[in-house]
Amino acid sequence: MKANRLLGTALWLCASVTAWAAEQPPAMTAAPAWVQDEPLPASAAASGGLRYELVSDQVDLSGRQPLWYRRVSYTVLRDNALGDAGQVSLYYQPEYQQLALNHLAVWRDGQRLDMRRRAHYAQLRRESDLEQGLLDGSLTLNISLPDLRVGDRIDYGYTVAGSNPVFGRGYYDSYTARYDVPLGARRLRVRYPAGMPLNWKVSTEGFRSARQRVDGMEELRLDADALPAVREEKDTPSGHDTYGRIDLSTAAHWREVADWAARLYPQGFKDPAVARAMTTQLKLDRADPQGSMQRAIAFVQGEIRYLGLEMGVNSHAPHAPEDTLRNRYGDCKDKATLLVALLGLAGVQAEPVLVNSSPGNDLAARLPSPLAFDHVVVRARTQGREFWVDATRDREYGTFDARSPLPFGQGLPVRAGQAALVDIPYPGAVTPEVVVEEDVDIAMARPRRQARFTVTTDYLQGRGDDAREMFENQGAEALGDRYLDYMRGFYSQLQLDGLPTVDEADPARLRIGETYRLDWHPRENDVVGFPLFQLQDWMKELPRTARRTPLALGGPRLATQTVRVRSDAGIWVKPSRQVIENPWFRFSRRVDVRDGELVIEGEWERRALWIPPEGVRRAANDMARARELLFFEHDFRPNPMRSIGLAPWLYALAGVGVAALLLGAAGWSAWRGGLGGMLYMPYRTAQKVFEAPRLRTLAWIALGASYVLALSLYRAGGSLGLLKQVGWALLQWGVGWGVFWGVLRAVGVRLSFGRLATALAAGMVPQLPLLAGTVVATLGSVAWMAKPAAVTPGEWPGMFVMALFGFAGLAWTVVSTTASVAVASGASRLRVLLAWGLTLALGMFIAGAALFVMLVARAAG
Repeated sequence: MKANRLLGTALWLCASVTAWAAEQPPAMTAAPAWVQDEPLPASAAASGGLRYELVSDQVDLSGRQPLWYRRVSYTVLRDNALGDAGQVSLYYQPEYQQLALNHLAVWRDGQRLDMRRRAHYAQLRRESDLEQGLLDGSLTLNISLPDLRVGDRIDYGYTVAGSNPVFGRGYYDSYTARYDVPLGARRLRVRYPAGMPLNWKVSTEGFRSARQRVDGMEELRLDADALPAVREEKDTPSGHDTYGRIDLSTAAHWREVADWAARLYPQGFKDPAVARAMTTQLKLDRADPQGSMQRAIAFVQGEIRYLGLEMGVNSHAPHAPEDTLRNRYGDCKDKATLLVALLGLAGVQAEPVLVNSSPGNDLAARLPSPLAFDHVVVRARTQGREFWVDATRDREYGTFDARSPLPFGQGLPVRAGQAALVDIPYPGAVTPEVVVEEDVDIAMARPRRQARFTVTTDYLQGRGDDAREMFENQGAEALGDRYLDYMRGFYSQLQLDGLPTVDEADPARLRIGETYRLDWHPRENDVVGFPLFQLQDWMKELPRTARRTPLALGGPRLATQTVRVRSDAGIWVKPSRQVIENPWFRFSRRVDVRDGELVIEGEWERRALWIPPEGVRRAANDMARARELLFFEHDFRPNPMRSIGLAPWLYALAGVGVAALLLGAAGWSAWRGGLGGMLYMPYRTAQKVFEAPRLRTLAWIALGASYVLALSLYRAGGSLGLLKQVGWALLQWGVGWGVFWGVLRAVGVRLSFGRLATALAAGMVPQLPLLAGTVVATLGSVAWMAKPAAVTPGEWPGMFVMALFGFAGLAWTVVSTTASVAVASGASRLRVLLAWGLTLALGMFIAGAALFVMLVARAAG
C-alpha cells in the first residue's frame, strides 16, 4: 500500500524511469486566483553551489476537488551546480490528477526570462518501486532548462488538481518540512471551509502557526525561516522522522481511519464455489485450526507471488480474494485479504492490520491518517492464542514460536470501531537464526604445523537468501573465493581445502559447509587466534559521540558460533564466562576445555531495532567490551604441563602424605625403642636388632614388604612374567649381596654371610615408607619403565615423586646399612662405607662393560 503524497520533487532528480518518455508540454495556465504571492527572504544560506530561497505550498479545499500549488525558487552560485539546477521534476498521478505549469522563469541581472516555451519537456513513467513489485502509474514531468548560467535564479510554480478517490470526502496529506540543504523560507498555506475538521501537526521545530478567517474561509499558515540543512547521521533507522513532517488530516481519531479502511476490505469470499474449492485443496478444518493456519499461510506466502498494481483506489483498497486467487499475485493488502478469507473458512478469527514497515517510525506520534501506513499484516486468534503473520514474507517453516516476530511495533486493525493502535508483540528470540559450528584440528608434531578448519553454517528463517542466490548465480567456486577472501582477513596464509557445499535438504534451513587448511613453520609463532567471525559481522563498532537521532542496530535476533579445537600438544585453559547486556543487545562468551577439546561459545542477541540517542554512549561502551571478547588466542607451543590435569598431582600429593605418615610412625617406633629407629638412629637400633630376636624378625618382614612393593612397580613396568621377575630379582639381590660381602672381606671386615644378610635386612627398613609413597603416587603404574618414549604428561608428577624418593631411599639405605654392618662386624663405619663405595664402583664398571659388549655385538651383527 503506497501513500498518496501530494509532494513535489523539486529538490531531487527523477529516480527510476521504467516505461516510456515523450516530449509533451504540460498545460500552461496562470496561477489560480486564490494563490498568494510569497515574498522571497532577504537572505538564505548556500549549499553545493545552490541557494534555495523558497519552497511554498498552498492548498485550496473549497472546491469539488483539492487544488495544490507549489512554488520553488533557487539560485545557481557555481558552475558545478548547473547540471542539477537545469533539471526540474514534477510528480503527479495521471489517473486522478491534472498538472498545469503556472510559471517557469529565470531571473538574470534583474530581468525575468520566461522559459515555458523554450524548455524541453518529457513525460516519464516513473516506477521507483518496480524492483519491489509495485506499480502505481505515477508520471514525472521532466523539464530541462536551456541557456542556464551562474548567477541565474530559477523560479517556477505549478498546480496539481485532484486527489485519490479512495479517500472519499476525507483529506489527508503529508509534506516534508526540511531538506538536506538550507532553506531561506518554508511556507504552507491551506484554505478550507469553516466547517471542515482539519487537523495538523508539525514534527520538527522552527515553524510558526496561524489561523484566520478570510472571505468566509478558514486559512491555516505554517511558516519557517532560515531553516538549516538536515545532516542525517550515519546508521539512522530508515523510518525515523529525520527531516520532519507536516501532516494534515480530517481524521481526529484512529477510529475514523479504521472505519474508513473497514469499508474498503472485503469480508471473505463472495463466491461459494471458490470457498469450497479452497477448503478442500488446503484441508481447512475447524477441528484443526492451527494446522489449517499453517497450510493457509504456506499457500499465500509460497504460491501467491508479490506484485502490486496500485493505481487509483487500489493504492489502498485490496482486490477481492477471488481476483487474487485467479491472478496468483497481489500486494500486501491483497495477500492479507486472501489469508484472512482462508482463515475464516477454518473458523479462525482474523483481520488485516495496517502498519508502517519502516524501522524507527513511531505511529503513536503521527497524526491519525491513512498515510501513516504503508503495509498490511494479519492478526489471527484461535484457541486462546494470538498469531501475527506477514503474508508477503517468503514461505516460513517450522512452528509459529520459531518464526521471526513482526518488527512493526504498532498497527491499526481494520475493523469498524477500532479506537486505538495495538501493540505488535516482539518477544525474545526462541531459536537462533544463524548457527555456526567450527571444528579445528591442529597438528603440532609434524615437520610443519598444520590446522584444518571445518565450518558449518546453518541459516534459518530465511537468513541465507544472499548465500543461496550467489551459489545459484555464480556457483561454488565463486562462493569459495568470496569466503576465502573473507577468512584471510583473519588467517592471511589460509587455503581452501575443498569447495564450499550447500545443503537445502531441509526447507527450513540452508546449510553452508566450508573447509580450510593453514600451514606454518615451527620457527613461527605457535599462538593461534580463534575469532567469532560470524558474530563480528553484526557487532560493529558503535559511535561514542552524542547523537540527535536513534542508531539502527542490525544483525539477526539470535545467533551462535561455537569453535571446537583439538590438538596433539594438549590444551589447558582456565574456564571463563563473560556476559555483556543492556536493553538493546546481549553478548556472551564461554571458554572451557571439555574432553580434551578447547570450546569457545559465543552468542549474540539483538533485543531492539535501534538504540535511542540517550543510550548510544552506553551501548558503544558495551559493544567495545564485547568486541574484545570476539577473539580468543591460545599458545600451542608444546608445553605438556598444561595437559597434566589435577588428578596426577593429587595422587603425587597423596603418595607424599603416605610416606610422611609412615615416617612419622617410624619416629614413634624409634622413641619406643622399635625397629623404626633404623631411620633416625641406625647404629644404636642395629645393636638392639642383634640382641632381640623379635626385632630381627621384624627386619626380615620389613624387607619382604619392601620387596613386594618394589616387585609391584617392576612388574607394572616390565613385560616379564611374575615367576621370571621373582627369579631375576632374587638373582640380582643375591649377586649384589655376594659382591658386597666379598668387598667387605677384601677391606678387612670379617663377618658371616648370614650375619651380613641380617644387617642388610635391618638397613633396608628406610626403603619401606618411601616405596609405599611411591606406589601411591604412581598408582602402581610405571609403564615408562618398559617404554620410556611412551611417557605422558599425566605420569610426570608420579615420576617426580618416584625419583625423589628413590634418591632419598638410596642415601638413607647407605647410611642405615653402613651402621648395621658395622655393628654386625665390629668394624668402623668408615671402613664399611669404603666397601659400599667400592661395590658401587665395581657395579658401574660391570654395567659399563656389559653395555660396551652389547654395542660391539650389535655393530658386528
